Amino acid sequence: MSGARSSGWWTGFVIVVGLATAVSSARTTDAGAASAPQPEKAALMVVIAHPDDEAYFPGLLPYVSQVRKLPVVFIVLTSGEAGIEPRGNRELREEEQRRACRIYGLPHEPLFARFTDGAWQGTLEENWKLWGGESKAAEWLAQQIRRYRPDVIVTHALDGESGHPNHVGCALSVTKAFAWAADASALPADAASDALAPWQAKKLYVHRWPTRPLAFRQDVPVAPGSKTCLEIGEIGGREHVSQGYATRPFAELDAPGVSRFGLYATTVGADSDGAGDLFEHIDLSVYQEKTGAQF
Repeated sequence: MSGARSSGWWTGFVIVVGLATAVSSARTTDAGAASAPQPEKAALMVVIAHPDDEAYFPGLLPYVSQVRKLPVVFIVLTSGEAGIEPRGNRELREEEQRRACRIYGLPHEPLFARFTDGAWQGTLEENWKLWGGESKAAEWLAQQIRRYRPDVIVTHALDGESGHPNHVGCALSVTKAFAWAADASALPADAASDALAPWQAKKLYVHRWPTRPLAFRQDVPVAPGSKTCLEIGEIGGREHVSQGYATRPFAELDAPGVSRFGLYATTVGADSDGAGDLFEHIDLSVYQEKTGAQF
């Protein structure tokens, strides 16, 4: 297994330019509305460490789900139970994230992997221990990539933005999972991995990665004359009440209206300079009939 992971998986195929069971059935929300099942195939997979970490790119989910009308799988690796008093109340933080996602326009719920949350003062080594080992989250994520077959994946900065070891562990796990999901020999043999065919996602964007930068603008309206994706992100972010966002701004942007990503890995070539399109070079016609996806 370890040998397969170090065999130069990108040679001739992927150009490197630079984690709890997934819930897929419909669920009735506390508001009484039934949430949709997870999509059979996702155009975008977003992976963050805690409920509320979408603050780094708050307009992304409204943009992809409401403007582009593309299916999204939104994964939260921990439930943020260390960031609330009394500690351990993961149910509250998960419900806050669900409420936010309804405002963002996601028809289905986020997936909570429920890896153990850790304090930001900790170390990466301590984080791996909390998560059951350095490979556990990456293996789980690779299975989700195989299950939902995303075209594009987005995650945290490799330095964790603020240096938070949960963020760093999340980003590192996603970069590994991007490769392992495509490698039939990379995952431990078990029923879950054996039942899912390998899948190669086409692009991996890492927040603030310096190579092949992409400036993602979030100040575009969802519809003519309506609120912008960023404004909707701010409104949704207020649902993270336990973190104080009901009374303070939510977005943590890299520039006014902008989150900066870098194209960490791609199988479809580099992005055009200044295009700012996460889905450039990807055929989205498979989604048009079902969702009315915008190209």
